[in-house]
Amino acid sequence: MRLVAKAMLVAALAVTMAPSAGVPAMAADPAELLIRKGVEARRKGNDREAFSFFREANALSHTPRAAAQLGLCELALKMWSEAEAHLSEALVAESDPWVGRNRSILTASLEDARKHLARLTISGSPVEALVEINGQVLGRLSRPIELRVPPGPVSVVVTAEGFESQRESPIVAAGEERTVRVSLRRILANESPPPVLHAAAVETQTPPHEPASDWKIAGYTVTGIGAVSLLTGIYFGTRAKSLAPMSMLSSNSRAR
Repeated sequence: MRLVAKAMLVAALAVTMAPSAGVPAMAADPAELLIRKGVEARRKGNDREAFSFFREANALSHTPRAAAQLGLCELALKMWSEAEAHLSEALVAESDPWVGRNRSILTASLEDARKHLARLTISGSPVEALVEINGQVLGRLSRPIELRVPPGPVSVVVTAEGFESQRESPIVAAGEERTVRVSLRRILANESPPPVLHAAAVETQTPPHEPASDWKIAGYTVTGIGAVSLLTGIYFGTRAKSLAPMSMLSSNSRAR
């Protein structure tokens, strides 16, 4: 396996160093100059620097050759999903001379990238439903949606107006082929979705105030009246005691 991988790497480097036919060195456009810088960086073993050159070149020209060079560099960097996408894009251009000359190595590189990915197919109904994979909307269910994804958990969300949404989270392995079938349930006209109460709202709810009962109010009233009566009795009792000596003194005076 290591010998095969090494042979593919040597072949890929040969592809990157192959010049583009019909483009003179002095008349090359900016994208072509970036591709040549990327090829030189790969020849020196600097795939990360080459990736920056190829990515910029592909953004400028978006030619099959730029996509292929970017895909080959991504393969060397183990960016399997990106390599699969760009190599597939390049191989679609059957009439491109450069792709035609290097089709065999590009095809072998594409197969190598796909060995590290899983093939996922989404199908079902309704046909107008939107399919979202890992946060990216890919299209509607008018036809099965196929794509390559990295191994591990995959987030699949299917939505349609008037239907309950469906969420799936399959876990796929490298080289696996998985099909996810969905069938959204229509929401009836007289059916309302249940209210959603978030956990935070539940935690911060204040318990309702319990009104005081009639017996409690009556108890409070009686207690208050009793306290007032007690204070009044104490006051007049004390007053009477203080006035008693004075009354006796007045009576003695008159007696004399």
